[in-house]
Amino acid sequence: MRFVSARELRNQTGLSAMLAEDDEVVLTVHGKPIAILVETDEETLDETIRSMRRARAQAALARMRRNAKKAGVSSLTEEEMAAEIQASRAAKP
Repeated sequence: MRFVSARELRNQTGLSAMLAEDDEVVLTVHGKPIAILVETDEETLDETIRSMRRARAQAALARMRRNAKKAGVSSLTEEEMAAEIQASRAAKP
């Protein structure tokens, strides 16, 4: 995995060569990661996008489970969960 600043990417050509050399390129701004670039092609584009979305959803679920455990609500009954969801939806503008 290679880290490249947005400035460096802007001033440098050969992104495809960079991706061929490294499986992923992490794009940074001010030293902080903002995006991950991955090599793909027409044949694998849809599969790559689905895989990335699935990974993001799994990470979000893991975060929610950790937060629920910290908040002490990881063992709610289905009725309690439904009430929480309803209350949350009612609070939205």
